[in-house]
Amino acid sequence: WVFVDISEYHRLDLAREEALTRLRKLADRVPGLLYQYLLRPDGSSCFPFASDWIREVYQISPQEAAVDAAGAFAVIHPDDAQAVMVSIQDSARLLTPWQHEYRTLSSSGLVRWLYGNSLPERLDDGAVLWHGFITDITERKAADERLRQLSRSVEQAPLSIVITDLQGDILYVNPSFTRNTGYRLDEVLGHNPRILKSGQTPPGRYQEMWDALCSGTVWEGELHNRRKNGELFIEHAVIAPVLDAHGKTSHYVAVKEDITQRKGADQALQASLHEKVALLNE
Repeated sequence: WVFVDISEYHRLDLAREEALTRLRKLADRVPGLLYQYLLRPDGSSCFPFASDWIREVYQISPQEAAVDAAGAFAVIHPDDAQAVMVSIQDSARLLTPWQHEYRTLSSSGLVRWLYGNSLPERLDDGAVLWHGFITDITERKAADERLRQLSRSVEQAPLSIVITDLQGDILYVNPSFTRNTGYRLDEVLGHNPRILKSGQTPPGRYQEMWDALCSGTVWEGELHNRRKNGELFIEHAVIAPVLDAHGKTSHYVAVKEDITQRKGADQALQASLHEKVALLNE
């Protein structure tokens, strides 16, 4: 009879099981998917390890993913599936970090944006194993899209838009400002809008404007300005303080409309009316 003391093997098994349990508990508390992804030489793949968040991302359990990754790939958006596969293949071939943004499409029609980042290593049998993290970036992508829409709206707005710092120095002007004044962004950046002053706006109007802005209220009025070519023009301006996350003014934004032609038409109409009244009184 040969007796083998297996208590040490048992102790090591228990220690490994406890370590794996602790790892999984930690991983399941991370706001994203911690995982290992294995691509075998025959092209099949699986997730040897995946935190429980894989249920939310790919709608499969960690146990299912450990056997076959096909269920995870099934929910990748059809428009992104090919690019995802190519990025994985490139990472496997070159052993470069895998970094990719892509969408998933749930059975209910919900679209989510994901970002994956992982490092590959080649195993002795030719398989490639990635250790990585996937996070949901849906809100960030939505915010980026809103920002792009806002940017396009500002860039294409028919009115002049000017953003200044608290000292009034210009941080941004849109293309309409350039069309209306003749000044390009690079010519006015860091300068004060007083470069447009014609000297024909009543001085007290500027004081009223700064009094309103410094008190945190919106100012609205007319400004008599001069274009780069020296031509005079009249603007109707609405200038507002922009507040930061703490409720303090961080900069000012002005929306201005060239009303020169309108004012000229009004003045012509008034002059015509006066003439008619004068003729009637003769």
